[in-house]
Amino acid sequence: MHAVHSQTAPHDGRRTTKRKLESELFAAVVDFCMQRGFTFLQAVLDTSLLSTFLEMAPQSFALGLSAPCGGGPDAPGGGNVMAVRCPVNERTLRHVKDYGRLLTPQLGTCGSGFGIPDSIA
Repeated sequence: MHAVHSQTAPHDGRRTTKRKLESELFAAVVDFCMQRGFTFLQAVLDTSLLSTFLEMAPQSFALGLSAPCGGGPDAPGGGNVMAVRCPVNERTLRHVKDYGRLLTPQLGTCGSGFGIPDSIA
């Protein structure tokens, strides 16, 4: 018999775990916003994360150009940030879950199943 070797590199498992965690966190945020009747979520994020954010929530869009933060990219701990706007709806939630390959909520059992503390629910 021949040994079967996995074709995936060890870092692929970490990437899958990272995508799942990103998706769980953002799905909880979208769900939280939906429960409160929000129609859009606006946030500021590191410009380097824009492509990941758009892959997770493709209906989102940038609200302008990037701007330096913390002294800009040449300063220790600095970088560039930009504002984004994301619709809060079932379609966005479905995209976010698909990004992390989530079939059901994973974080808890509060209300929608997303571990939202009662103090803010």
